[in-house]
Formats: sequence, C-alpha cells, structure tokens
Amino acid sequence: MLRRRTGQTVRHTITGHSEGGPRGFVTWIQYISPNPLSKQCLVACWLWLSVSDSTHRQKPIGTSAVWLAVSRSGGFEGWFGGKREEAAKALPHSEIRDILCSTRLEERHLSSPRQPLAARQQDRWFCWPKMIGKLHFYTKIFYLFASRRLIPVEIIEEDYNSLASTYDQYFSNFVRPHSQELVKRLNVNNDATVLDLACGTGTITAELGKYISPRGKIIAVDSSKEMINKAKQTIDERNVEFICGDMLEMLDEFQESSFDYATCGWAIGYVSPLKLLKRTKRVLKHCGKIGIIENRKDTLSPLRETGMKVMQHYPQYIRYVMDLPFRLPRNERHLERLYEKAGFKPHEVWEGEVKFNFKNGPEALNWAFHTGASAGFDRIMDPEVKDKCDAAFIEILERDHKTKEGINISHKYVAGIAERI
Repeated sequence: MLRRRTGQTVRHTITGHSEGGPRGFVTWIQYISPNPLSKQCLVACWLWLSVSDSTHRQKPIGTSAVWLAVSRSGGFEGWFGGKREEAAKALPHSEIRDILCSTRLEERHLSSPRQPLAARQQDRWFCWPKMIGKLHFYTKIFYLFASRRLIPVEIIEEDYNSLASTYDQYFSNFVRPHSQELVKRLNVNNDATVLDLACGTGTITAELGKYISPRGKIIAVDSSKEMINKAKQTIDERNVEFICGDMLEMLDEFQESSFDYATCGWAIGYVSPLKLLKRTKRVLKHCGKIGIIENRKDTLSPLRETGMKVMQHYPQYIRYVMDLPFRLPRNERHLERLYEKAGFKPHEVWEGEVKFNFKNGPEALNWAFHTGASAGFDRIMDPEVKDKCDAAFIEILERDHKTKEGINISHKYVAGIAERI
C-alpha cells in the first residue's frame, strides 16, 4: 500500500513543477519512503533530474524514449550500481508507462549530457526568488478576491465599445458558422417572439431574422451601445427591437412567459450562469426553448496561461481580478447540469472549436486586443506598466508555445438547446 501510494505521489509530482530542485526531490522521496532503494521511486528521481529544466510545451515521451535517455545518461548505472538490465526487468513496461505517460521531456535532453552536479546544486537556490514571487502573487490574488476587487462592469463595457468596429473582422466572422448552427438547431417558428441576450454586433440576431416573419419579433439586448450601433448597420429593424442594458436587469423587467425562444451567445460568463438561466426561464413560455453557445473553460489556454505568468512576474501591479473563467462551462455535461439546475430539460448539447494560427507573439497579442478575449483582462494590470506587460506576454508566449508552424491557439466552445418544463 505504501509503495502504491508513493507511486501515485511520484506521478503527481513529476507532472507538476520542478521548483523544489532535483536534489531536494530526492531527499523528499527518501524521507517519505522507508525503502529509499525502491526502484519505482528511484526511476522517478532520475527522471526528475533529467526533466527539471524542461518546458511544458514538448511532446509527451514514450517508453522507448525513456530507455534511450536512461541509456545515454547512465541513469540506471548511477542508481543501481551498474545493474541496468536487472533494474529494467524489475520494472514492467506498463508500470513505467503509468508513471511517465503524462510527463513532458524536451527532446534536447535526450542527447545532451546532464548538467554537472555543482551547477545543479547552484540551480537549487534559484528557485527561492520564484517561490517568493509566487507567494506574493497568490497572496495578492487572495486579497483582491477577499476584498471583492473585481474588474468593474463599466470597464468591460468600455472595452467592448472600443472593439465594436473590428469585432466581426477578428472574431465574429470565424465563429459565425457555429452561431448559425445554434439557431438552426433551435428550430424557430416564423411567428415567434425571440429574445437575443448579449446580441453584440448581431450575428445571432441576423440569423434569427431569417426564420422570423413580419408577424414575429426579435428583442436584442446588449450592454454595449457601440456594439448595438454596429448591429443596426446590417440588420433590418422592421421586426427587431434593440435595447441597450444589462442582461439580468432587462430580464427582471420583461413580463413572465412573454417569449417563445431565447438565445445567448458568448456571454453567460459575464454574469452568474445559473442566475441568468433562472431569470430566462421566468420570461419563457411553457415549452419555450433556450439556446446557448459559450466559451469552454479551457478555451484559448495558451493566452490565459501566458497572462497568468505575466501577472506572476508583476504581482505588485495587479489592480483587479476577474472571475469570468470560473463561470465558464467545462464541457457538455457541465452545461447540461446548469440547464437542469435552472429547471430546463436539455435537448442536445455539443462541443466544437475554431483553430487560429499566428506567426508570432505580436500577431497573437494583436488578435487578442481586437476580440472579446482581452475585454477586461487588459485592464487588470496598472496602465503604467502596459508596455512592459505586453513585452513580457510576447516573450513568454513565444517561448512556451511557438513551434515551427507558429503559435496555434484553439477557441473551444460548448453549445446546447434546452426546453422549459
């Protein structure tokens, strides 16, 4: 039991960060294990020494690569006194695969010699500034959340107002087919009354208009005045009414059971999703349907991870925190549960993604600045260090995520249709 528990700990630690230093890890593994010569633990120790300086953007290593690395670096000779074959036989491939399947190892480490012991001992002390910096960062984040220093709604509205002119070019045109698919699956009747929440520049509103006859009506709501003005330029307003206001506040003002359908595209994360769904249920008629399409929690992960690292570099300049990522649905099942909790019966839920490729960091950052991806997030840091933060963002993004093909970013989403019961 102890060996199994130790192996699980080893697997968890290998896939994490190597801030503690390789020799510190060896000391720790010997401390928690009554048998410091446990082959499973020592293989993990050797791998820790090998990958301590590797990045997290390389391909996962396989069993054959492990044996090659072991052979070249003399890892087994060092640990087992030259009995490499005996040690290898004592470790079944399946066991090794269980330990190493999620480990990442930079390819150059397979052929390059290991770092000298003196240098590795010196590197051990370099982790302390990082640890102090992370402690400062997490303390600051905890303080801001505890004191409710969330990004003001007015700032998000200002950002979307400034994005309105280029929003379609950089974002809507790429996700338009998926928004249109949502409306198609909603199966709207031509004389229905439809509520389009967070209409933005009118992508979903325009698609709804294709199914609504002059006897029907669409009410489109958005908190950004400039987004609505952009939508009015391309949408026939004969049976469309645009309202500039907060989604939740407008839902409270509408009469009960006044809509046949409701949609919300790319916006439930800006409010409490459950609160939004419950208030939408109130204004829907019996058997009325709701369609939602939203970013998944792991969408644009390279950009989000890089942004977090920039914040860790400059925690003293963090002014606000943003809780939007915590509200996004994780997957299909998560969205289904939200529907069910709000009193809806899910009909169908699906996922998808839109892939983007950028040549370099500046191009990726420029794209983020012209889409909703940066709305609010760009104002979290002190404006006085914006240039410094942008430069750090580009450097970290290219270091961690740039390949020969460029920087690949996936915009992942989840969508679903549900019925009021």
